[in-house]
Amino acid sequence: MKYYVNDGCIGCGLCAATCPNVFSMADEDIAKAIDSDISAEDIESAAEAKENCPVGAIEESNRDDTYCNDCTKTESCEKKPDYIRLQKLLIGALIGLARTTDGNTQPTEETYKLLIKGLYYSVANVPFDETDIKKLIDEIHAEKHRLVPRCSECASPCGRNNDYDMTKLQDADPNIRSLKVLLLFGIRGLATLVYNAGINGISIRVADELFAKALFAIGEDWGTDGLLPIISEFAEVSSACVKAIEIANA
Repeated sequence: MKYYVNDGCIGCGLCAATCPNVFSMADEDIAKAIDSDISAEDIESAAEAKENCPVGAIEESNRDDTYCNDCTKTESCEKKPDYIRLQKLLIGALIGLARTTDGNTQPTEETYKLLIKGLYYSVANVPFDETDIKKLIDEIHAEKHRLVPRCSECASPCGRNNDYDMTKLQDADPNIRSLKVLLLFGIRGLATLVYNAGINGISIRVADELFAKALFAIGEDWGTDGLLPIISEFAEVSSACVKAIEIANA
């Protein structure tokens, strides 16, 4: 078995830290995998690195090296970059919506539900329908317009509520990028927990403001002093959510 890193990599370094015998960071701060079958002792940690990649950029291949000009990618590789690009647009739209909640606007329960659903739909290793993701992006934009209806009509747009360009995260300082990816990965997981609890009839609202705050922070040019407190808050809110679900299921 071999692994490869596709074009969706944002260079967070998580895979190299999890399984350094298989993954490493190239000169461009983008991850790469060894060009050979992984050893038996690295199978478990390599699979963990693949599972935990925040953007789903790690894929496995059982092809031999003579296939398609030495390509070792899976049959879905032609579509994968487009799917990842769409999920990046979704995250960028979520950050744009989170930006509108910072100030004098009045976000509603529907606003937070969209943030939660969007984070859930951005989970990299779940094969959502691309049409559904595009529809969700449109819904997010509609909610943003509802919160700040005059923003799109402004004669001198400041860009404060624009969707976030995810390439900025890839180009960020490696230490800051790692913190932001860690935060993004965390709130994705928490949103998945909250979203599925809602499907089962359990309403969890304690994390609403955290989702908006965390997404807002990911889109800002903050240093460690601004990001670390939110990561700490995430840990506390996550614990509160788990307890709330346990109580509801008791």
